[in-house]
This record gives sequence, structure tokens and C-alpha cells, in this order.
Amino acid sequence: MSQKLQIIGLGYIGLPTALITANQGIQTRGVDLNSNYIEKIKNKALSFKEKGFKNILNKVLSTGVFTPSTEIEEADIF
Repeated sequence: MSQKLQIIGLGYIGLPTALITANQGIQTRGVDLNSNYIEKIKNKALSFKEKGFKNILNKVLSTGVFTPSTEIEEADIF
């Protein structure tokens, strides 16, 4: 059974958590109210420097397992 996870708030805790779960194959939606920040994430820009996370971001965005958004949707886990 495939579950959808939604992380609300993509700051210094939320975004790395979302990337890690998405990298494990869990369909993850990251939500933040700042539309400029969401656009930066969609363009594969991170707001922090942590070894390996740029590669993870690129991978999970390109495979579609991670979706950054300003809109909350229905999910199994929040």
C-alpha cells in the first residue's frame, strides 16, 4: 500500500525531513506558504548547505516522489 506524506513547513527541519523521506521512496509533498521559496526549491535551489542534499533534491524532484507546493492536499500522514 502506497502512503502519501505531507510535511508542512519547509524550513531547516521540514525540508531535510521531506527530502530524506522522499529519497526512501515515500511519496512526499512539502508545503510552505512562501511561494518564492517553493519556486526556488522547484528550481533545485536549497536554502542550506549539507553534504549530499543537493543530489537528493535533484533526484526526488526528477523522479516525482517529492512535490513542493503552497497548497495542502489530502494525505495519509502529516
